[in-house]
Amino acid sequence: MSPHYENFLVARKYLISAYVGFFGLMFIAGTTDISWFAKSSIIPFVFWMQIMYFYLEGRKSVFKPLLMRFYRRVSANEITQMESFYHESMRLRIRDLLANAKHQIDFNNLHKDYRDVKAELINTVY
Repeated sequence: MSPHYENFLVARKYLISAYVGFFGLMFIAGTTDISWFAKSSIIPFVFWMQIMYFYLEGRKSVFKPLLMRFYRRVSANEITQMESFYHESMRLRIRDLLANAKHQIDFNNLHKDYRDVKAELINTVY
């Protein structure tokens, strides 16, 4: 069992309080003395409880969790790392590009040698 186990009432306290409040208002709406209060409160109560449930409890379980603080910290850490190692990463990138350019220069030299050998073969054969 997880050490962070919560019972159902603790884990869903806002949802349960929304249902209790809604059914309480529906019960009060059926009485004759203060039914006008309950009848006028049902729609705003449902609206605000939906909003409160989503921001306090539902966003942790209904959809993906909203981890904005986590994402901000991760992105700030990534930017700090990029700034810290920018010069080194540029040096490594330039080294890779230079290695590629050296291979291209070697290919160009090989191509020149190939043309020279081809021209020499044509001259010697004919």
